[in-house]
Amino acid sequence: MTVPALTAARLVERLDRALDERPALLAFDADGTLWSGDVAEDVFGVAVRDGMLLPAAREQLAQRARLTGLSDAGDSNALAGRLFAAYLEGAFPERDVCEVMAWCFAGWELAALEAWADDVLSRVDLEGRLRPSLMPVLEFARSRGVATLVVSASPGPIVRVAARRLDFVAEEVTGAEPEVQSGVLEPRLVGAVPYGADKRRLGLERIGPRRWLGSFGDSPFDHELLMAAELAVAVAPKPGLLELLAAHPDPVVLVP
Repeated sequence: MTVPALTAARLVERLDRALDERPALLAFDADGTLWSGDVAEDVFGVAVRDGMLLPAAREQLAQRARLTGLSDAGDSNALAGRLFAAYLEGAFPERDVCEVMAWCFAGWELAALEAWADDVLSRVDLEGRLRPSLMPVLEFARSRGVATLVVSASPGPIVRVAARRLDFVAEEVTGAEPEVQSGVLEPRLVGAVPYGADKRRLGLERIGPRRWLGSFGDSPFDHELLMAAELAVAVAPKPGLLELLAAHPDPVVLVP
């Protein structure tokens, strides 16, 4: 099956024609979709390089290292870097590395992490990596009262900082959420990582009575999120996504 390609203008026309009196929602993956690259990896990489991870995360990181068959020597930064290297080698699952990148900032005050992550993302030019093709879609949604939702496997505090550059408010963004006690991050998550089937499940929890009008994603791991919507929109699709979307009744590829 060949998935048809649409410009942003044509996609907005389709979405506009589909609107009726029912409240509607558009859902977006973040990394690779709203912007190129991965904000979790951006911030995590600088943290490990500069020794920013704190002792509060060390025992959980050491436990993950042992379970993965890796050495548990070193501080939090050495352990986190070792686990990420194992992920790059295919020896540590992607979902698990997403979880680790969310709670490895244990011991940080949430406000301090948000401010520091904002600075890191400015230094890596996140603004220059935003997808221009999605700007008309977001303008359409906000002008027509269509709700928007970001569902990302990146750490919630970091992806919310990133999504502010596209005028998403905190309540519109769901990520991998580290537990926060008295304003300080703990070395564990609240709930599941929004990954694979959990992206769809968490989207359904947030959509309420609205129509799920469209979903936007770039990866095979966004497949379930896209399949849940009336219109599945692939954005700069990675290998394998278009083949999976062949089962959707109305898939399109957004022209860059």
